Amino acid sequence: MLTSARCRRRAARMAPKSLCRVPIAAMYFMRTVCPKYIRVDLDFASKMSEAILARGNKELSVAAMQAAIVPEVERRRAEMLAAGEASWCKSQRALMREIGLGKVFGD
Repeated sequence: MLTSARCRRRAARMAPKSLCRVPIAAMYFMRTVCPKYIRVDLDFASKMSEAILARGNKELSVAAMQAAIVPEVERRRAEMLAAGEASWCKSQRALMREIGLGKVFGD
């Protein structure tokens, strides 16, 4: 059985990845690549990324966030290139709409 302390340690190890995985890394490419193919609300996407980064820096540390962001951006880049930029952007738009963040794409 997991103790509270063990749960907290596990959550602390996972936090940088969970903050970086979808929001920051994916949002980076949504802001920089997707506008070539589909409409993106760059202001909203930037504010969302900044808020997530600020939260991670405050709750964890700048170093922990940087250490988590760099490999995640590279993973997302490979994912996007494998799918093709336009296809990846369209799938991200569908995902964002599904989780209630369609505003990233101007919904």
